[in-house]
Amino acid sequence: MKYLFIVLLTFFLAVGFHSCSSDIDINAPWTDITVVYGLLNQNDSIHYIKVNKAFLGDASAYEMAAISDSVNYKNIDVYLYKINTSNGGHDTVKTYIFKDTVMDKESGTFATDNNIIYYNTEALITSSESNNIEDYTFALKIYIPQYDKNVTASTKLISKLLVSRPNSYQPTITLKGISDYSVEWTSTEGAKLYQLILGFHYYELTATDTTEHYLEYPTSTKISQTDLGGEDMKQTINGGTFFQYLASNIEANPNIKRIVKEECLDFIFFVGSTDLNTYIEVSSPSNGIVQEKPAYSNINGGIGIFSSRFNKSIAGKELDQRTIDSLAISPLTNGLNFENYANTLNFWATINVGN
Repeated sequence: MKYLFIVLLTFFLAVGFHSCSSDIDINAPWTDITVVYGLLNQNDSIHYIKVNKAFLGDASAYEMAAISDSVNYKNIDVYLYKINTSNGGHDTVKTYIFKDTVMDKESGTFATDNNIIYYNTEALITSSESNNIEDYTFALKIYIPQYDKNVTASTKLISKLLVSRPNSYQPTITLKGISDYSVEWTSTEGAKLYQLILGFHYYELTATDTTEHYLEYPTSTKISQTDLGGEDMKQTINGGTFFQYLASNIEANPNIKRIVKEECLDFIFFVGSTDLNTYIEVSSPSNGIVQEKPAYSNINGGIGIFSSRFNKSIAGKELDQRTIDSLAISPLTNGLNFENYANTLNFWATINVGN
């Protein structure tokens, strides 16, 4: 579900590699360049920081990128400091020590073996601090003993997201045919980047088994005009487009009957900071005649991005009767064998009795 994370990582690798090739004078004395990637989210149970080094050598860049020793440091220290800046103060209230681990990585240009990443599992915000998240700044410090070098960055967390639609007064959602459903929220301070993912739960029934399934429908990214907060924003979901997505991502099989789960819809919001939005905008390909774009980094003593993101879910919304009947008979989805509303109600009653 972490679409923003994945998209940014793609941009990060691209701009990091580009910076190494175009901004470094190959005839200049060797210089260590640290590349940092990290996004803090107080809702995450594990916090990750990726630290690599840019490289120069006699071999081709692609050959060197495939060697883990070309991109990894050895024996570095990664710290995160929580600083209370309320009332003009600058008090460090907690220090987080990050440990290193090796994570699996998909094959590609960069080395897949010894893919080192740094992590910490401690909570960024306690329950007593949750109403005053804006009082805290998180400062990253990476110490590289080999070069007696400090790399630093800092970020605020994104504190909240106010969603006005859907709400508790609207138990069912209409998404049939050409109808549109408008999801509405208010932008939050310190953020500019917003993406909604619609999660869809359903059952598959065969002659011998009943299994629950889940599919995510990503919507386009929305960008607020400012990062001051208070801006009314919305994302429109078209029923026909949603049906088409289901048809394209669920396999039609005459031997499988499908039934919508009673609380079948999850509205999942991902929010990105102003720095994150700037990084993505600067790193994306240019559509104009001038292809060269300025690099963006908020890392002191290195390059990359250290910022914040936030996620919020409104789970368990129901589709209304008209939408469930439309799923069963629409030319877009009738090949998926979704049951009509009457049969769906009967199945729900059976499931509820079993529970």
